[in-house]
Amino acid sequence: MAVRTFVRQDSNGHIKEFTSAEMTALVTYARLRYYTNQSVTLSRVAANGNLSPAMIDSRQIASGTTTHPTTYQTPGSIGSATVQYDTISQTVASTTQPTDTNNIAFPAYYSNGGIYACSWQDLSDTILQKALVQMDTDNEKPYRIYTNPTITGNYDLVGSDAANSLVFRDTMADVSLYTSAGIPEALDQPTTYGVFYLTKRQTTATNTIELPSFVKNTSGAGIQQYTAANFETLITDAIRHYAADSTTGLRYEVTTNTTRTAAKYTLIGSMLDRKLNTGGTIGQRLINADDYRSQRFPTGSTFTTQNTYRLYMYRAIE
Repeated sequence: MAVRTFVRQDSNGHIKEFTSAEMTALVTYARLRYYTNQSVTLSRVAANGNLSPAMIDSRQIASGTTTHPTTYQTPGSIGSATVQYDTISQTVASTTQPTDTNNIAFPAYYSNGGIYACSWQDLSDTILQKALVQMDTDNEKPYRIYTNPTITGNYDLVGSDAANSLVFRDTMADVSLYTSAGIPEALDQPTTYGVFYLTKRQTTATNTIELPSFVKNTSGAGIQQYTAANFETLITDAIRHYAADSTTGLRYEVTTNTTRTAAKYTLIGSMLDRKLNTGGTIGQRLINADDYRSQRFPTGSTFTTQNTYRLYMYRAIE
């Protein structure tokens, strides 16, 4: 690993090494440039998303109805209904490493009395990897899971609206809808207990940076400062390629009831499947002298979390 300190020219044309704060600003700059055109993207799809496993919402439903001409019969057990959510897809762009023409395309640094051009590895270690690490914090993650469609902060829904950004819905039986007077009740009468939306980090204005210099590819050599446009192009292309490269970059995964603890994993958000945990209650209805009906309903308010689905971002390099 080779972390370099870049050089630049001051207003008098003198060569100066970047300060630590100025180098950190370049890392932030690379991160912000990545948000403008991410190379590893997530989208919400209606079905057949390619992030496995699929997420399952489960809930209790009523039993079938029993009928008898003289007495109430014991109905069957509470049943279960499930809905599969296979709604998150990952796309990795095809990118190309920026061309290092004559090994001098990347920023220059000072070492042992000389000025040298960074290699791709130098640029990766000094700026690009650190930019991915900066994405670990909540407000800097490329994506987040929200439980409210009204998004605040630096994020927007990935879809055109809430419906097209919803990736998981947690439902439970609506116990208030089951009544003895309604027997035979519809078996499945759900209510929404939680909703989970996929959001994407907004493209924000870049931060203020000092522009580094590069080694000139001309007779007489020397160094020259990048223009703002040229440096923006270089860093944007570089961070996109670094992130997309499977050996250095980032990817996303969904786990079921698994917590990743390695430093290279960043939790994007958790989605819960919760289910009532009672055995139900029996409702009875006398229709007439020879028609006794029974049905077991979901009841209560206590629940058990069936599964916790966690969306992670992970880096190839910690």
